[in-house]
Amino acid sequence: MEENRDKVSIEQRNRLSAARQEVLGLTPEKIIQRILKEPHPAALVHSFPEEDFYFLVHGIGPTDVGALLKLASDRQWEYVVDQDIWRSDRIQMPSVTRWLNLLTHADPQRLASWAFEEKFELLKLYLYHTIELKVREHDQDPSEFGKGFPTFDDVYYFRVLPEPAGSKDNEEPGLDRENIVTRFLDHMSEFDHLRFQTLLLEADRILPAEAEEEMFRQRNMRLAERGFLPYDEAIGIYQPIQPEDLKRQSQKVLHRDTDPIMELQLPQVPADMLEEDNLFTRGLRAISSEDILYQLQAEFAGLCNQLLSADQLQVRDRKQLNATVQKAGRYIHIGLESLIAESEGRYAWSRAAQLIEQYPLIQLFRVGFGRVLALKWRAERWRRNSWFEAAGLPLSFWDEAGVGLLGGLFLKQPLFFDDTASGQRYRAFRSEAEIQLTTRQLDGIIAFDGLFSSMEVHIDFKPGQFLTYKKLILTLWARHYLGIDVVGEPTSSDPRLSLEEFGEFFQDLFPFLSEADLHHRKRIGEPMKSSFLEWVSQRSGMEQEVISETLGIFLESVFRELEDELGDVPRKDLDPRFISLFLLQPEGEPDGSDGSG
Repeated sequence: MEENRDKVSIEQRNRLSAARQEVLGLTPEKIIQRILKEPHPAALVHSFPEEDFYFLVHGIGPTDVGALLKLASDRQWEYVVDQDIWRSDRIQMPSVTRWLNLLTHADPQRLASWAFEEKFELLKLYLYHTIELKVREHDQDPSEFGKGFPTFDDVYYFRVLPEPAGSKDNEEPGLDRENIVTRFLDHMSEFDHLRFQTLLLEADRILPAEAEEEMFRQRNMRLAERGFLPYDEAIGIYQPIQPEDLKRQSQKVLHRDTDPIMELQLPQVPADMLEEDNLFTRGLRAISSEDILYQLQAEFAGLCNQLLSADQLQVRDRKQLNATVQKAGRYIHIGLESLIAESEGRYAWSRAAQLIEQYPLIQLFRVGFGRVLALKWRAERWRRNSWFEAAGLPLSFWDEAGVGLLGGLFLKQPLFFDDTASGQRYRAFRSEAEIQLTTRQLDGIIAFDGLFSSMEVHIDFKPGQFLTYKKLILTLWARHYLGIDVVGEPTSSDPRLSLEEFGEFFQDLFPFLSEADLHHRKRIGEPMKSSFLEWVSQRSGMEQEVISETLGIFLESVFRELEDELGDVPRKDLDPRFISLFLLQPEGEPDGSDGSG
């Protein structure tokens, strides 16, 4: 008999698990219909972990959510209220009003019981901020209280206070705080009038600051069990760990014979949203033990929850959660890349599975994030002592790609700048390859900055003048080539070239060879490149070999861009308005003008 009951229990758990997966994949308008088709819909709703239930509530919307809330358990009610009514360490009274309205419509009798038993302190604080209480003496005329003081017993009179300035209670259609509070208090009075009177009296005498602090402490204890740590603890997830330090730490312990009921307690949403093909997802697929996967699923959900706490994000739907889930998976992948040797590349997915079972996911995340953080710190150290910063130049000096790269690295949490993306260009780093790409690009910026410092460039940069490092290096070269500037002598405070001067330089940069040449893009010849390299060497005091080694690929990129812009333009068609790689004076402006270029 015992064996038969266990078999039925396992079958029921498996059926509920399949039903939950089906519900989570439905559109909001079909969720309630599917749940109500169950023989025991409350059992299905109760089987949802609180995190998944929270997304169901916000996915369905206020119109149909009452049916779902009526079927929910007290722990599910508590979780969604805990998540929604707090902003940092303060209770948002408009959010409390909203949830009183929703739960009153869902099940007023049960709400009254739950509120008295579980949320008595919250109600006292809410009513302290929401109502004004008057207690009538036996010989007192109620008219003395003025208009707007209803009563349920001719003794305790109350008035719902006006909404404070800036309140958001009325942002949703049909949300009337006075009506909501009055209706809720009516239900509380009918349920237990003596306790209702006690509630009103204690609410009138509460110490709000102390009460809110204690509720915040208790709320944090409840959420901490699911990874939602207080901010000052959660932020530790971003503390970097070096791979060699991780290897010296103790390994985690996973159990292979766990209670199957664990499956009912695990949030499915975060793990289901891992779609990218990387070492983390492949490593998970390589793990065959269902018991191990259940524990890893719970561990990953806790990691995502801690990230939400650290980032101080309030997520109400799966789309908002997706960014956090992907960030967690990507940095775990980078952490795995840091721990897997190149020689193991062929078996990397198998090695990743071992590491996932061996080390806590949060530690793997910290290894991956540490790789990006080291890049950020390098960029910040350079900037503090850079020629560019001392010259008072804006980030735009490094052109669009450089601005994007540096802007991402200078963020509190560094992001990868994806200049190939058509939409949002900033996102979490996905791989070690992106870290290496960003490192090479940063190397180029730092090398150019060091070059300008060695060249002792001192220019009077005028406000409104759009200047980039490409414009500066090419213009200074052109001035030297034309004999305007001499190495060892100071550069003019206004380095711009006239169109006539630029035309002479242009003629040598792209020499006219034949009529046929007009129909082909012209290339910058080696003599001009050698002239450039020789000038840079003389001006900076650096050996040409060193310049080629540190800046060669970046200079070649500048020359290719120059060929793309001007290689098929005849000299007679040159127009300063359409030349972006040189500082030129606008046509008609006399030499020595202070206008911008």
